[in-house]
This record gives sequence, structure tokens and C-alpha cells, in this order.
Amino acid sequence: MTENIEVFINNSIRIRDRIGTIYIDPYEMKEEPHDADYIFVVLRLTYLLSQIRSLT
Repeated sequence: MTENIEVFINNSIRIRDRIGTIYIDPYEMKEEPHDADYIFVVLRLTYLLSQIRSLT
């Protein structure tokens, strides 16, 4: 089962399964694949709050 899972830089993950290709947080990947059926982006609240605070 783990042969369908790849971990890239910045903890980006690609999972290939019978339902399709899923990317989780595909950020700053070296390659530019265009095979995603689903893309999930995880919002890191602490990072977002620090960015908002820096603007004020």
C-alpha cells in the first residue's frame, strides 16, 4: 500500500490509488505534474496569524 505514496519537499504528498491521484499541500514542488484528480491544501493557522500580525 505504501508504494502508492510519495513524499516530496515541504511535506507535499502524492497518493496514487484506484480513485485517482491525490496531492496534499503541493507547495514548491520541483516537478510540475498535471495529473491531480484531487488537491488538498492544509492551512497552517499559526503561520497565517503570524503573517496577519506582521501587516499590522
